Amino acid sequence: MNICILIIDCLRADHLGCYGYKKPTSPVIDAIAEDSMVFEHASSQANWTYPSLYSMMTGRYPSSLRISWWDQRVNENVPLMQDTLAKKGYKSGLLTSFMGLLNPDCFCSHFDEALQLKIKDDLPANVDKWVKSHDDSLLLLHIGEYTHEPFHADREVVERFLDNTQDIEKVANSKSIHPLISKSVESKNMRKAIAKINLKLSRLSKREIEYLLAAYDAGITYVDKVVGDLHRVFKESGKDYLFAITADHGQAFMEHGVFGHGLTLYEEQTHVPLIMDLNGKYKGRVSTPVQLMDLYPTIMDIAGVSVDHIVDGDSMWPLFNGGAMPDRACISEGYPYISVQENNYKLITKHSRLTNYDEIYSPIANSWKRKLLSRTLHYLPDKIFSLKDDPGEKKNLIRKRMDIVDLLRKKIDESAMRFTLENLPAAEVGINEEIERQLKELGYL
Repeated sequence: MNICILIIDCLRADHLGCYGYKKPTSPVIDAIAEDSMVFEHASSQANWTYPSLYSMMTGRYPSSLRISWWDQRVNENVPLMQDTLAKKGYKSGLLTSFMGLLNPDCFCSHFDEALQLKIKDDLPANVDKWVKSHDDSLLLLHIGEYTHEPFHADREVVERFLDNTQDIEKVANSKSIHPLISKSVESKNMRKAIAKINLKLSRLSKREIEYLLAAYDAGITYVDKVVGDLHRVFKESGKDYLFAITADHGQAFMEHGVFGHGLTLYEEQTHVPLIMDLNGKYKGRVSTPVQLMDLYPTIMDIAGVSVDHIVDGDSMWPLFNGGAMPDRACISEGYPYISVQENNYKLITKHSRLTNYDEIYSPIANSWKRKLLSRTLHYLPDKIFSLKDDPGEKKNLIRKRMDIVDLLRKKIDESAMRFTLENLPAAEVGINEEIERQLKELGYL
């Protein structure tokens, strides 16, 4: 079987038609979803790329892996999905446009083959070569363009997603958003623009937010066409396949006062699509909450490979056959926050109340500014929301539902107690100048 996990960076579930979005961003993905398993409530385990992907590929919580930056490699005693599949003869490959994932001693070192490819490099043709040369393989295909800032879709495509095009030239060229939508703008200007927005030094107008959202939606349409070509490669290959469409995390557009990702754990940053086509044999919509780290045990079940080590995820395979999964809470992490969801309630609290996350999240936490922030947040009130009654997470019920808060805190404590007892420190490897340059271009440095 050829397995493909397609990661579309920053893709929010609620901006796809198959998840209820009213604008025509994703006709191709929507068509694929009609004949696939659609998981309506899938959560990423982290709010930015690196820990999210490592969590997915290991089936473990990010904190148990102690991964905090691009220059780290997961502990050698933690098996990855490709390691377990290799027992049955599977070969693994990584295709991505992100240099950060191609550090030869870090993430890509876990794959048999790794290659930097962008959409313009004819992804479908390269994937077709992979499928034709493999009968049993795992391909992690990461698309990091258009849906990750800068949102540089063509202006005429952006206009299709705007209800009002009045003064569009003025809005698009404003100092606040021009660096976020122009590929030609220097990366340092994009980073400065994002920082000013999130530090409240630059205020986005309603029209500017609308334009950014339209540029993001336009980017989804570009990726949508490519997804169709990629899916067709597997569907027409004549070989058994699993084609999964998902995202590493979402993207915030000031819904809770921030722009970007890696900053909060509200739904706009953690609710991701998960669409799985297994040989065109299963289709349906699943309302049971699932997590991206569930992909590991699920794929092992589908491939018929036993798992003899610790994984935090649970197999979704029973859901393909009308069964049920174990009752459990869904946890997402993003220093210094942690969130837990269960029974339509979501608690957002702080890592610092649990354990020594200064150590786990080194080197990020070694900054005195980060440490000060962590200490300050420890004394700020937690937030709890009813996702059923308040999907936008606007009404904090902390004073009314302390009973639920206590239950959800216990869920976090149970997880934290176990993985803090494990001695699985990540290896510090470092990054080269080329990787550092692209991380700067993407706003990470």
